[in-house]
Parts: sequence; C-alpha cells; structure tokens
Amino acid sequence: MRKGLGCLLLLAILLALAGGAWALHDWGGPGPAPANTTVIVPEGTSLNATATRLERAGVIRSAD
Repeated sequence: MRKGLGCLLLLAILLALAGGAWALHDWGGPGPAPANTTVIVPEGTSLNATATRLERAGVIRSAD
C-alpha cells in the first residue's frame, strides 16, 4: 500500500513539474510576432484598449 502511494505521489509531483514547465514556456516563450515590434500605448489607455492594440499589431494572440 505504501509503495503504491509513493508511486502516486511521485507521479503527481512529475505532472505538476511538467505542467509548470509548460506554463512557463507558454507564458514566457516567443509571441506570434515574427520580429521585434514596437506598439505605442498612450497614457491613460484602458487595459482593454491596450490589449486590442497589441492584438492588432500581432504582438499577442488574443485580447479576450
């Protein structure tokens, strides 16, 4: 029983590490823009409007 519980715990830890690695790669990995892109966001622009600007410039995949 203890050996099975230990294997289950090890599997859970490995899955958590794999999920964390995937999340870090997805979050910090390259974006959809093929090259460095500059987007000017005027001061006072709302978060939604900023996200829309970034999406239209091809910097992020989705503003939703």
